[in-house]
Amino acid sequence: MSTKKVKTADPDETAEGVIADTQEVEIQKESSVVIYIGPTISGIAMTGTVFSNGVPKKLEETCKNYPFFNGLIVPVEKTALAQENLRKENTPINLFYKKAVEFSQKRGE
Repeated sequence: MSTKKVKTADPDETAEGVIADTQEVEIQKESSVVIYIGPTISGIAMTGTVFSNGVPKKLEETCKNYPFFNGLIVPVEKTALAQENLRKENTPINLFYKKAVEFSQKRGE
């Protein structure tokens, strides 16, 4: 079985230290289903996209270069909690989302 490792933040965590210390999880190509809950980034990912066979290479490369994107890829079973925390100020996912918006703006989107 082929796997890809993607770092993601646990939506239950507090903001303190999360950006530097994200949790590493294995995304198993044949069984794990994750969703991207960040802003749409042209050519990389669209908000709400579900991935069941690993993440696309372009998103994987973006996650390596900009680790905060890892925190915007969550297991589908945690989508509701992640979206709830996305609306709360200073939660890890909220901070990751804001960084992704800044990234998008720097690209001229």
